[in-house]
Amino acid sequence: MTDRELKKYKEELEKECKKNVPNFCKYASSKNAKILALLQDPGNSGAEDTRTCTVWENNDDTSKNQLKYIKKYKLDKKKEEILFWNFYGSFDLQMKNMKEKENIFWLKQTEKLLDLCPNVKVIIIFGTDAWHGMYYFKLKKKIYIIPSPHPSRRGMLQRDADARLDNAWKSAAKLILD
Repeated sequence: MTDRELKKYKEELEKECKKNVPNFCKYASSKNAKILALLQDPGNSGAEDTRTCTVWENNDDTSKNQLKYIKKYKLDKKKEEILFWNFYGSFDLQMKNMKEKENIFWLKQTEKLLDLCPNVKVIIIFGTDAWHGMYYFKLKKKIYIIPSPHPSRRGMLQRDADARLDNAWKSAAKLILD
């Protein structure tokens, strides 16, 4: 069941950005998560169909590629340990036209989310756009940051993408399971 605080965060974000924002996963989203799996944006993915940011409900390449390694490292047994979200947390954004001011807005939204999730130990940042968005991120506590290619079909065409995605989930699992 999605935490009340996460639902409130989503509602406030929709009011502030004046756009549609995906739901958190009803099966696995918890403010007590230890991993924040931060994708770039919910567009052009299964989230557009389900209106939810999750690998557990979306039937797309992004979800399938992640599930492969989530299951490999037995994180599927700890669904509540992973919170899936997007750096650019709304639909209908024009990524190519994004200005620094808008990037800072989304960074602040990510920081607000992290403030709600005191147990996050690891952030996996998926894709170049999310990585660029986190450029001005200020750590308030010790959190491991792990880069990863975006797990979409196109993202997985990059050199060594499969090995890098595998390593991201392996590293995250090791950090929270040890």
